[in-house]
Amino acid sequence: MSAAEDTAETATPGLLLRMARRESGLGLEDAARQANLTLTLARALEQDAYAELGLPVYARGYYRRYAKVVGCDAAPVLAAYERINDLPSPVPTVHQRPSIPYAARGSWQRFLPWVVGGAALLIIAVGLLDRRSDDSEPTLPRTLPSLTVDPVDWEPSPPPTATPAPTALPNISAARKPTTVDLSAPQADEASGAAPSPADEGPEPAGGAVAPNLLEIRVGEVPAWIEVDDATAERLAYRVAQPGETLRLAGEPPYRINLGRAHTLEVRLGGRLLALGEAIDSKARARGTLTEDGRLLPP
Repeated sequence: MSAAEDTAETATPGLLLRMARRESGLGLEDAARQANLTLTLARALEQDAYAELGLPVYARGYYRRYAKVVGCDAAPVLAAYERINDLPSPVPTVHQRPSIPYAARGSWQRFLPWVVGGAALLIIAVGLLDRRSDDSEPTLPRTLPSLTVDPVDWEPSPPPTATPAPTALPNISAARKPTTVDLSAPQADEASGAAPSPADEGPEPAGGAVAPNLLEIRVGEVPAWIEVDDATAERLAYRVAQPGETLRLAGEPPYRINLGRAHTLEVRLGGRLLALGEAIDSKARARGTLTEDGRLLPP
């Protein structure tokens, strides 16, 4: 046995790495940096400080990386490490799936090929039957039988008469322009065409003269909305008045009024009965500005 082989068998892994690093001309810090190890680990590898290397699985990885950097064969280094620490050499374990004999397989595994083959044959048979049924469908005749028609007496129909053009109807939906209505003037009755008599205006209130700015509103048989403001924007009424109720309002004329169901109301200004007929719109409201002389200006 030569001296070199004796040294290799008795040398520690740290001695082998240190000798290889010196032959390569690398410093300890350079070798640790190239092996991606800390300086403490590199020093522990060369000084055989096995307690600082941790578990053998980590130590073997450190030895391989460091030996590759310093140009040393990792096999003798690992053999020396395992010999000194009395560690067995790692043997790779190959896991193989045990083969199952055909006789030991389950019943469904033995019959699986037959099931697959039967399904394939069934699909083929169904396809052939569909194709045969398509081919057996009756075809329509290419020529149609001739039809004989008996002649009949035919007379031409009279020409259509011209339809007269429709007469344009008057536009009854046009909005009526707001006009000033004199409520104090007597209005003709729609049925007879005669002006109402003084008795229709109602009795004069007792107790002497009535203030010219007194506005009286008497509600009929159904509730009605009453809204009255005077010239100073003071609100005199803003509510629903009940049947048979009489509102007596006094303010500074002219009054701005908004009366709902105006056809059921009796309105007096200064004791004079006001006729709201022409001032009522299609929604049964009377709206506008009521002047002292009994005229209702449009809003």
